[in-house]
Amino acid sequence: IVHDVWRVGNTGETTPADYRKVQPIGPSPIIIHKQDLERVAPVWNEKAIRLKTTPAADSKLGWVIEMWGYAIAAASIGLVHTLFADFQVEPGALSNKAQLTGFLERYWIFHYTYQFEYYLDGTPCKPWMIGEYSLDKRHFSGEYPPYPLPEPPAAAEKTNIAGFYLIRAFNEAMRNISSWPTVDGRGKPPNVRVAKQTTYGRRRADWFRRHVNGFATEKKVMPLIPKLIGTNWNCRDESDATNFTLSLGDNGEGTRTGRKRGGVTWASMNNPSLGDTCPVGACIYVDGAGKQLNAHIADGGKVLLGYVNDPGAGPKLAKHCTCTMIAAGGGATA
Repeated sequence: IVHDVWRVGNTGETTPADYRKVQPIGPSPIIIHKQDLERVAPVWNEKAIRLKTTPAADSKLGWVIEMWGYAIAAASIGLVHTLFADFQVEPGALSNKAQLTGFLERYWIFHYTYQFEYYLDGTPCKPWMIGEYSLDKRHFSGEYPPYPLPEPPAAAEKTNIAGFYLIRAFNEAMRNISSWPTVDGRGKPPNVRVAKQTTYGRRRADWFRRHVNGFATEKKVMPLIPKLIGTNWNCRDESDATNFTLSLGDNGEGTRTGRKRGGVTWASMNNPSLGDTCPVGACIYVDGAGKQLNAHIADGGKVLLGYVNDPGAGPKLAKHCTCTMIAAGGGATA
């Protein structure tokens, strides 16, 4: 692939095709003189387009294809880079000791791309998981993260300082921008979206509920979940004094009947910032019919107290409904 692309075009290649001269550079990141960038840019453009329009290259190189375009272009014009192994670091919750040794003094650039996904006890999650604690830039692609963002579980700091460094840097930056929105609703600029979830509550994402690591795993590891599957509840909506029924089915799905009817999704909601209002181990989320609720399963599992999801309000969450169980669950299906 490298040699086929190298030989194409007439944009200034000065060296014979040799895949061994392609450096692992990216260019993410590089420090480069302006005249060198001007020289490599048109070749880079040509090589990247050629790679993308060559099916074999496109299938092999995937989303980093334009990075390969740069590396091949640079080699083809004899532009050689000095490689600096510790120029940047790309840590995540699963980083090993070798990568994290000397973290605060060793690296120049923190490239934040990998997630910090943890269980509440500080254990890092396996790949393709959303943790009970979830620090992932993709959560905030279209909305402001509210200040302050909670830090990872304290136990994680003993083995991985990177996530704490990152969240503290985020919070420092947000704290020093006077117009940045806060979790209690202050400072919200006009016409902006602010995230309802911070670094907790992210497991309620609909795609994750359907993932093999989502609800299917919760049935095995969260004791509350199988007890609630198949339960039916009579509820009183305290916002408009109407009654409705709630059914919690398998696979994290359910139904709500009454004036505000429709399907719902549900699963565990272990968010320590909710405090005693919705305690860890006795709290679920129920989303649907126009509402996002955090629900405390109380009185030995016979009562469900639903609160409108508002992570900034803590124990002052607005109560939405009170439900009593009218049919016990049959448990999870295989």
